[in-house]
Amino acid sequence: MSKRKRARKNNRLSTTPIAVTEFSSVPSNGAESKSSPNYVTFEEAQKDEGKFKIWRQQTIDWLKEESAKLEAILLQYNPFDLIGNLTLTQLFVNPEKHNVASHSGLPAIVEYASLLYLKHPFSERLPLPIGQVPLEEIDQVSRTIQLATGLYYGSDEMRTIQGQQPEAIDSLRFRTMTHEMTVRSPGYEHHQRETLAGLFEGFTDWMLANLGFSVPDVFAVEDAIQSITSRKILRRFDEGKEAIEKLKKDVRLARRGKLPTSDLSDMITHLSGLPPSTASAQIKAAITGWIFSFIGTACLVFDAEELAKEAKLPIERVVALMAFFSLEFGSVPSDFFLMSPTHPLRDRPFINNAGAFLYPVPGSMVWALQRRIETEMNPDIAKGAGDSKVWKKYERHRARYLERESLDLLKAILKTDEVYPNLSYSFIADGEQKEGELDGLIAFDRTLLLVEAKAGALTASARRGGRERIKSNIKSLLGKAHQQALRARSYIENTEVPKFFMEDGSEIPFIKERFARVFLVSTTLDPMDVFNAALHEVVSAGLIEEKHLPWAVSMDNLRVIAEMNEFPTQFIHYLTRRLHINDFKKFYAGDELDWFGLYLSKGLSFDKDERFAEATHVMFDGSFSAGFDDYYFYAQGQRVKPAAKPQQPMPKLLRRIILELDAHTEADGHSEAILRLLDWDDESREKFVAGLGELRRRTRKDKKIHDFTMASSEDKAGVTCFVTTLSNAQEAQRKLRSYCLMKKYQVRADSWVGFLTLVDQQPIIQGFVVFADPWTHDEELERLVADLPTSRKATGSAG
Repeated sequence: MSKRKRARKNNRLSTTPIAVTEFSSVPSNGAESKSSPNYVTFEEAQKDEGKFKIWRQQTIDWLKEESAKLEAILLQYNPFDLIGNLTLTQLFVNPEKHNVASHSGLPAIVEYASLLYLKHPFSERLPLPIGQVPLEEIDQVSRTIQLATGLYYGSDEMRTIQGQQPEAIDSLRFRTMTHEMTVRSPGYEHHQRETLAGLFEGFTDWMLANLGFSVPDVFAVEDAIQSITSRKILRRFDEGKEAIEKLKKDVRLARRGKLPTSDLSDMITHLSGLPPSTASAQIKAAITGWIFSFIGTACLVFDAEELAKEAKLPIERVVALMAFFSLEFGSVPSDFFLMSPTHPLRDRPFINNAGAFLYPVPGSMVWALQRRIETEMNPDIAKGAGDSKVWKKYERHRARYLERESLDLLKAILKTDEVYPNLSYSFIADGEQKEGELDGLIAFDRTLLLVEAKAGALTASARRGGRERIKSNIKSLLGKAHQQALRARSYIENTEVPKFFMEDGSEIPFIKERFARVFLVSTTLDPMDVFNAALHEVVSAGLIEEKHLPWAVSMDNLRVIAEMNEFPTQFIHYLTRRLHINDFKKFYAGDELDWFGLYLSKGLSFDKDERFAEATHVMFDGSFSAGFDDYYFYAQGQRVKPAAKPQQPMPKLLRRIILELDAHTEADGHSEAILRLLDWDDESREKFVAGLGELRRRTRKDKKIHDFTMASSEDKAGVTCFVTTLSNAQEAQRKLRSYCLMKKYQVRADSWVGFLTLVDQQPIIQGFVVFADPWTHDEELERLVADLPTSRKATGSAG
C-alpha cells in the first residue's frame, strides 16, 4: 500500500494544490452546546484562564458523548462485518482511477471503530444488513470526533487558541500529533520491507528463540493475508453475479408461470410483478447488499491454519506471530473514548476472536514490526525477552546499517565513486587537539556532501505530543547530527589543508579548493517528516542552529528520491532550491516527497511568486507526490495502466544535452554548466533550444562560427553558445573562453557558462567553460567590452 497523508486545506488557490492559511485553532461546532447555563464559548475561552479550563472540559465531555453515540451505532452490527466494510470503504484504493493523495479514506476511522468494539466481549449480534446509511453516519461522526480531538489536543494551553502566531514548539507538537493520528504508511511497503530485512539481518535466531517467528515470516504472512482475502472477495463477487443471474432467470420464469411452486418465494413473486428494469435494479441492489453486509465474516476473516498453509510456514510460527500482533475483544479499557496518536492497534494490528482474525488496516503490521521487535529486545523496556548484549549488538548494527544505506543511496543518485564512510580528523578546540568523526563524505564534481546518520526513533511520549520529549528527541536525532556535520564543515573552512582518514588509517584524497558548495546531509531511520519537511520551524523552536541547515531526510523518503532522480546534477539543483525553502520560514509540506514532487513538476522556486507575499503559513498538499504513487502502483503490479516515473518537464534537446554532460565522470565542472541550464524557467529553456537550433541551421549552410548569448543582470549570470563545424572547432574553442570572459564582465555577472557545439557531431556539446568568480572592475576588460553587443535576458544576442 502506498503512503498516506492528510492535510487540512483552506483558501485553496486555483492554480496549484496549496493552502494559504493562518495558524489558528477553529472550534468544533459540535462541541458548542448552549444547553448548559455555564456554557463557555470559544471566544470567552480565549480571554479568560478560568473559562478556558471550563471550555476544555466542555470539549472533552462532548467528545465522550459523541463517542458513546458512535459506539451505540457500532454495537448494532457484527464487529467483523462492520469493520470489514469500513476497511473496504475507507482504505481500498483503485489504482487505475485514484492515487493515495486523492483518496479521502482515513485509517483512523477504521481503528477507532475497532477500538470501540474491543471494549466489549465479542457478540455475533443480530444479522442486520450493513448498507450505505450506517457507513456514512459512522464516517461523518468519526470525522467530527477526529477534528474536535485535534482541537482538544492542540489547545492544551490557553495561548494556543488566542489567534496569535503560535510558538514554534506548539506548532511542532500539534503537527506531530496530527501526523501520528492520520498517517499509517509513511513510505512504500516494499521499501520498508527492504529496510526491515537489512535491520534484522543476523538476528533471526534471537527472534525465533524469543518471539517464535522471523522477519521473513512476517512478510510471508502479510502476503498470505492479501492472497487469501483477495481470493475470498473475488469468489464472493462471483457468487453474487451468479445469484443475480439465477434470480433474474427465476423472475422471468415466474412471469411466464413456468417456475415450480417449490421455488416460488415471496421475493420472486414480488419481483415478477414489477417492470423488468425495476426488478433488475432491485435484484442487483439486494445481492450487492448481501455481498457487503457480511463481507467481513465471509471474506476478511482468517485463521492461523489458513495462513500457515498459504505462507508455507510451520503452524507454530504463525500462531506465535498472530499472538504477538493481535488484540482480543475486551482488551481495551471500558472507559476508552478519546482518539490517541499512540493506541494499541498501532502495535497490535490484528483483532482476534477465538482464533479468527481480522486485519482492520492491512499493511500496518509491516510498519509496526521494527518498533515491536526493538521494544522486546531492549532490556530497559522489555518484559522478559530483553538482553543487554543482544540489544547493544543490534544498536551498533542499526547505526552502521543506516550509515551504509544512506551513503549507498546517495552514491546511486550522484553516480560517483568518491564516497568515503566513517572518517576521522583532528581539529583544535579551546586550545586542545581533538578528534572528530564524520559518518560519510561524498564528492561529486564541484559539490561536497558531509553526511551524518542517526538511527534512533521518536519516543512514544514525543509521538503523543510531549513538548519536552519532542525537544529532546529532535536535539538527539537532528540537532546532534547537525552539530557533527557543522564541525566537519568548520574544520574544512578553517584548515588550509584538511585531512580525513578512513578506519584503516589511510588518508582520503581531498583538495578543498575543488568545491564550489558544501551540503550537510542528515539521515534518519525513523520517519521524521513533520520536522524534516519544515526545518525552519525546528530552528524557530531553538532546537537546532540556523547556520548551514542540513538537508534532513528519512530513509524511506531517500529511497524514493534515489529511484526517481533522473540525473546526478538534478539532485544538486534540488538540494539548492530545497534548502532555500527554509529561508522563507512559512512553507510546509507533508514530507520530503511532496517537496521533491513539487520540484519535479513546478521547479520549487518562490522568490518571484507574488501569491505568497502576504501569507504567513503555506501548506502544500500530497498531490505533488501522487506521481510516485502511480508509478509504484504500476511497478508493484497493483495497477494495469502504465505509469512512468515522474520527470521534470523540459525540451527534448535540452534533456539530451544535460544527460550527455552529466555522463562525465571527471570533476571538470560539468555540473556547474548544467545548474545554469536548470536555473532557467520554461520560457528561457525553450528560447535556448530554439536559438541553438537556429544557429545549427545557419552553420550547416555557411560553415561559419555563430554564437548567441542569454544573460540576466538580475541573476548576474549568463550563457553563451558557439556553433560551428569540426574544421573550425579549435578556433571556436579559443574564442569561446575569451568571449565568455568579456560577456561576463559586460553584464557584471558573477557566473557565466560557455558551450561549444559542432554540427553533425556527437555528443551535442563538444566543449564548455565555466566562470564563477564575483565581478570586479578591470580597466583592460572595460576597453575590450566597449564594442560588444549587449545581451538581454532570454532573447539574448546572436551572430
